Amino acid sequence: RIVCYTMGKKGVKIITNNEVKLFETIDVIDVDETGAGDVWSASFIIFYYLMKKDLNESAVLSNISASLSVTGISDKKIPKYNEILKYYND
Repeated sequence: RIVCYTMGKKGVKIITNNEVKLFETIDVIDVDETGAGDVWSASFIIFYYLMKKDLNESAVLSNISASLSVTGISDKKIPKYNEILKYYND
């Protein structure tokens, strides 16, 4: 079982196997936070369950995805995978 607790700018806590891990977000200029949690959740499902990435990598990539999504208005700034990777590889 995995429990994910998103905390906005403070990141996400993931609880699994009685262990709690905090994953921080990246610094961005926040324009609109609408849907950031939804972006995080959808991203995590894609990275962890569909792409079969490990828990840590999935959490980090999802945080980047949600962080980038708040730099635009509403659903106009949902990042593409190659945009997310630019921040992951830094």
